[in-house]
Amino acid sequence: MPTTGHDDEQAEETYDYINELIKHVRGDENLIILGDWNAVVGELPKDKITGKYGLGKRNKRGNRLIELCAKHKPVAANTLFQYHVRRRYTWTMSASRGRYQIDYILTKQNLKIKLKIVKATQEQILSATTIWL
Repeated sequence: MPTTGHDDEQAEETYDYINELIKHVRGDENLIILGDWNAVVGELPKDKITGKYGLGKRNKRGNRLIELCAKHKPVAANTLFQYHVRRRYTWTMSASRGRYQIDYILTKQNLKIKLKIVKATQEQILSATTIWL
């Protein structure tokens, strides 16, 4: 996902592309989308889309990710499990000025009951996106 240094149009193009890909997933197929969304969905649960174990305060890009999830019904699975805060953040601002959870693992709502452990770390996201792209 483009960083906040990029204009919103580039981020919207990426969301449009993801929307098109999701349209091709049949109802009986599993859907797992993971990546560096450069979004903060925050600590407050939102409409069965995020759990109460997010991190930080929701930002504009976090709202956009919530909109995508509301449209297609995935859940941010790594916000459903309670981990210590030091295990939730996936990006550290230079000079340790802040730690943020910006990487998310999205999956269909009906898979939520089958999940046992879901964690997102920067290293795992990079590895997985390299494999799937």
